[in-house]
Amino acid sequence: MTAYFIDDIIDAVEKWENVVRVVITRTHGSTPRDAGASMIVASDDFIGTIGGGKLEYLALAEARDMLQKTGGPLRKTQQFVLGTELRQCCGGVAWLLLELFGPDHLVKLREQRNNLKADSFIMRPTDFDGLFFNTAQHMDDMRQWPMIADTLRQYMNGDTAQSLILLNDEENARQWVLEPAAKSTAPLYIYGAGHVGRALVRIMEDTPFEITWVETDESRFPSNVPYGVKTVVAPSQADYAAQVGASDAFHVVMTYSHEADLEICRAVLLQGQGQYLGLIASETKKAKFINRLKKDGVSAQAFDMFKCPIGLLSFKHKEPSIVAISIAAQLIAELEHGAYELMIGSKGDYHDI
Repeated sequence: MTAYFIDDIIDAVEKWENVVRVVITRTHGSTPRDAGASMIVASDDFIGTIGGGKLEYLALAEARDMLQKTGGPLRKTQQFVLGTELRQCCGGVAWLLLELFGPDHLVKLREQRNNLKADSFIMRPTDFDGLFFNTAQHMDDMRQWPMIADTLRQYMNGDTAQSLILLNDEENARQWVLEPAAKSTAPLYIYGAGHVGRALVRIMEDTPFEITWVETDESRFPSNVPYGVKTVVAPSQADYAAQVGASDAFHVVMTYSHEADLEICRAVLLQGQGQYLGLIASETKKAKFINRLKKDGVSAQAFDMFKCPIGLLSFKHKEPSIVAISIAAQLIAELEHGAYELMIGSKGDYHDI
């Protein structure tokens, strides 16, 4: 799955009207986050992070200063020396681009978004001169700068691992930011909006997962669902799970019903698609479920993605947030390493609840 940063800008403008997107364009030495990390700032709120600490504190102040000034710049750059200037132990240097967006930009933003593809790249100057160029619409325009066109070709061929590039044009007249239009995310389906489900959704904020939260009734969801989380009301969660069909999908099952848990697990495992299926359960429940699922025709190979009991480690405390932290750690380990055993080196030390 892919997540377009223009969608985040559009959503933020629709929610808060005027916002500033802050993105790290370049780093040198040790910094809290790398080039490409971003946040969107409103007058009294923000989403995302560029690493916290004094760097983020000052970036928030700069962004809100832009929001308060009428007729000020729509784009500006800022350089922060983390060691000597900010007294942060990292000691590196971070270059930021701050971009102001408001309701007047929505038409152009939506037009751009409608033309983007998952492999598109967006380019714009660091001083304000129009909105964005993108490779889906404006390749002919971009070819007027051969150095930029060459960099684009390297980027699109996968010859660079950087998530964002800052470069000068031929005349050295201005700097340009070259950024992927979308980032890859892993689809995560959470079944159940009880205490642990709610805690897990909160904890998974700002992780490389695109969350779909599935329940049987709208009233089961909290009144304030975290930003970016898609909620789905499905009278049969198992029927919904059977339709997912994504080979890279993660499924976490924690409904209020053992029978519903079993049906969801059966649907996912019989489908044979997915990277991870986690069930919140005891060893007794696990044994009963595996016996039933084998009788229902689930293959031994399908159980490779089945994690039960769920979680990275066994903790003494059973509070929902602690259980959710354990689950979140296992999800990230699975995402980064592809196998839970690579993270801990052995089996059997799961969270039992």
